[in-house]
Amino acid sequence: VMSEAYVTLRTSNGNLVFIEYNPSTPSSAYLTEMRKGTSTAEMARLNTASASHWEVDHQRVKLFDTGGKEPVLCVEDSAWNITITPGSYRLVTGILKRRVDVSIFPLPAAATNPVAPHGIIGQSLHD
Repeated sequence: VMSEAYVTLRTSNGNLVFIEYNPSTPSSAYLTEMRKGTSTAEMARLNTASASHWEVDHQRVKLFDTGGKEPVLCVEDSAWNITITPGSYRLVTGILKRRVDVSIFPLPAAATNPVAPHGIIGQSLHD
């Protein structure tokens, strides 16, 4: 069971973007962009009420309301779409716990992209 989601992106200009999402606060996500060659970091908070998207160098992060259901976090570049949705499960003791569900969808450009999602979840795409 995954209790939080962390995504790292490298933009085409070499900047790193770190995204943090916690299902306990499903209407917000946190971004930190580290600029290449500097120690400068730009931080942003996405939320469904106001600042719900971020985009740079063909990388898009969007947190959107699904109309009554829990918000969905979508991380996309030209080749991949990663969708993170909050969920819950109940322990045998009756305690309700939060989790995240992650889906990775290849877009048409994924077939020619030399970079693919990797790590524990991304490894499942290689088979």
